[in-house]
Amino acid sequence: MIAPQNYYAPAPAPSRRQRAKEPDKFDGKDSAKLETFLLQCSLYFHSDPEAFAADRDKCLTAASYLSELALKWIRP
Repeated sequence: MIAPQNYYAPAPAPSRRQRAKEPDKFDGKDSAKLETFLLQCSLYFHSDPEAFAADRDKCLTAASYLSELALKWIRP
């Protein structure tokens, strides 16, 4: 027999923070997709502020989602 569910009990606390979806790769072929890429990066960074507290961390992460032509823009 299945025990009845207690609808008045508080929901369990989530074990981890929910992180936004990772940004899609940006290859630079369609410049119209840049704004969407930057928005996706911003949402990703804001979903885990502790991990992306420094601008350096944001830049390195965003650069890791670049490919092809867009990757050639990156300089150390």
